[in-house]
Amino acid sequence: MKKMFLALLTGAAALCGAAEYRIEANDMTQAENSEWRDHCAGTNGHMLYATKKDSVLTGTYQIPEAGSYAVWVHTQTNNEGWRKVQLKINDASFGKFGDEKIKDFKKPCLIWKKAMLPLKAEANQIIKVKIIAGANARIDCIVLSSNPDFNPSAMDEASVVDATEALESAE
Repeated sequence: MKKMFLALLTGAAALCGAAEYRIEANDMTQAENSEWRDHCAGTNGHMLYATKKDSVLTGTYQIPEAGSYAVWVHTQTNNEGWRKVQLKINDASFGKFGDEKIKDFKKPCLIWKKAMLPLKAEANQIIKVKIIAGANARIDCIVLSSNPDFNPSAMDEASVVDATEALESAE
């Protein structure tokens, strides 16, 4: 049933010309001398937090469809401004994400932030994702979307999580 749903979802995305792919932090590989721990905080996956400065996560993935993808990062903020993760894709920096100052803050607060630059990908392109974190920084996932109107706060999370299966690990 899940495979059938995934096939329907993938077909619908192709007809609409839009696709969303989710990369879970807890599915990525910890670099040597890094230390990440599970911090389940009401997410579909499991948010990870770095217990050491300069902790690194890496993953290699194949993007099936060519296009320009908005890069969204899901993190947690404590409204203090110093717990950040840096995202690099193919060695290009897509920004720092995490401990943002937000209005009407309630602890803990999960937030989505869009990278300033889109990811431009060819069909079946291999991308290398690297997350570098300061101590106590938290990350849940990264979502790549070719839909210019995509709003991760309003997404049907189950469909995006299922669509991740189409984003094959290239490792």
